[in-house]
Amino acid sequence: ERGKKNSNLRHEQTNDQTMPLITLQQVESHAIHKHQIVPQILNEEPNISGLLQIDYSNGKGVFVESFLNKEDAADEPKVQVFLDDSESYSTVMLVDPDAPSRDDHQYGPWRHWIVTNIPPGSLASAGQVHTSYLGPNPGENTGIHRYIFLLYKQKQRQEFEALPSEERPQRRNFNFEAFAEKHNLTLVGLSFFLVDTTK
Repeated sequence: ERGKKNSNLRHEQTNDQTMPLITLQQVESHAIHKHQIVPQILNEEPNISGLLQIDYSNGKGVFVESFLNKEDAADEPKVQVFLDDSESYSTVMLVDPDAPSRDDHQYGPWRHWIVTNIPPGSLASAGQVHTSYLGPNPGENTGIHRYIFLLYKQKQRQEFEALPSEERPQRRNFNFEAFAEKHNLTLVGLSFFLVDTTK
């Protein structure tokens, strides 16, 4: 009986050791498909090799599928960038594809924020503000909006095309993929939060 128990224990330990772990990449992959970021916003799932740590001043952090209200995200967040090397500069963008609503994207993607030339291993605040931060302001009963942070790796420190952003309509219909292609940026990470306007 004792030998049988030991045998069962060894079997259980072996099973525990071989049990697959759910990685952060798997969680992100599930979430971006669940919320139709792929294929609605991105044609295909990016090869994730970077990470964003995003915290708003009220203590609210952004994790994949976080629900925030517009007051939570009113002020520019603290964003720490992590890349898979210690030499590359990076760019962070924040866009809302659901403008004016989840079902009507005629003004989307909306350009909420762009910071370029973020030094290796730095906060986004150490980079150059290309487009100043504008917090979420979705209309009532316009569905669940997706606010997507995009992390791009740059080839080098560089100049970026200026885009007008002082007037709200100037931020409409931002083709972030064309902007990234023009400046040789590679998408290496993303995160997003949701704002439910029906509550």
